[in-house]
Amino acid sequence: MKFLEEVNQEYNKLTPMQKEEYHRGYKIGNSDLIKDPNVSFVLNKIFKWEEKQMEKQEEKKKEKEVVIAEEVPVTKMEVVKREMTVQEAQIICDSAVKSRRFESVIQNREQALMQVMAGQEIGFGPVTSLSKINIIKGKISVPPELQGAMIKRSGQYDYRIKKHDNTQCILIFYKDGVEIGESSFTMEDARRAGLVKEGSGWQKYPRNMLIARAVGNGARWHCPHLIQGTYTHEEMGVEVDQYGNSIKQIAPHSTIKVAGKPIPSGKQEEQPKTRKDELAEIKEKYGLDKIKEVKEKLKIKEKILKLDDKTWLKLKNAIEGKKEPEKKKKDRTEIIKELKKKYNADKMRDVKEKLKIKGKVKDLKPEQFEKFIKELSKNG
Repeated sequence: MKFLEEVNQEYNKLTPMQKEEYHRGYKIGNSDLIKDPNVSFVLNKIFKWEEKQMEKQEEKKKEKEVVIAEEVPVTKMEVVKREMTVQEAQIICDSAVKSRRFESVIQNREQALMQVMAGQEIGFGPVTSLSKINIIKGKISVPPELQGAMIKRSGQYDYRIKKHDNTQCILIFYKDGVEIGESSFTMEDARRAGLVKEGSGWQKYPRNMLIARAVGNGARWHCPHLIQGTYTHEEMGVEVDQYGNSIKQIAPHSTIKVAGKPIPSGKQEEQPKTRKDELAEIKEKYGLDKIKEVKEKLKIKEKILKLDDKTWLKLKNAIEGKKEPEKKKKDRTEIIKELKKKYNADKMRDVKEKLKIKGKVKDLKPEQFEKFIKELSKNG
């Protein structure tokens, strides 16, 4: 404050003209352009004071960041540091679906949103949730590596391998460094449960399957609050790879209903392709030159994405070499019904007399029938 008072006193000594110079120099932030030594002297003082204030603010900001960094636990897994809003999650899910980077695990925005929100509840970020988490029969399922991460990141619970081979896996669980029990799973346990089948993971990579079951069981026995009721994909009946990640999104033997219609297990309702997606596929398959050539041939000048559905279908079929479906010819009975709706009986009778038609219209020869229709429409 004392410094500012001194600067203020120096400023008050300036003449009105010098004060104008001062304000001009302060506005451009440069005292070198000011010729008056008294003005530049005051400006330099105030600039130095502001510079010191900025440095102090930066130091305080850095100190605050260090404190926050110390408070946030760092783990190897992606952990949610703050709760996402539903709106933020929706934006992420929209981007995920449009990016088509998660096609093998998510089919639509709603499914993606449920996975992201489920992942947030158990402490994982959106990318991990989209790529690793499933919701099967209303239960959250995760690969064993995520259950292991939930245990180890707690900082209180841990587990270590006691024995692990192709026949069994034994894990020791700890709380605050003190042993609290064991968890084991053997190939005999797997056979009794009917898990060992021809071509299954239990035949291909038994060590991986054994440790996944041992981790899941141990967590449920010794620290169930950490895994928050989650199951591994394999426990939920989903076919998994050697790392415990699901190969199929829906568990076998399960059925999902969409709009009242059951969808067989392992399948999800397909979303229709957009015009943009179809165009991208055609470009890749046939090339731009082919598309331009067909457009010119059909005399189409508009941009493809702005075409109406009928013109787009015509263009697409022409590029792919498909013949346009023939229009189904109307039955004569249908045509007569339409004529009766459009013209009254007297009008039709007059045309018949004019053309000297004696029989019924439906029994006329093709050329006579065409002549009758033309005459009828001519006389309106």
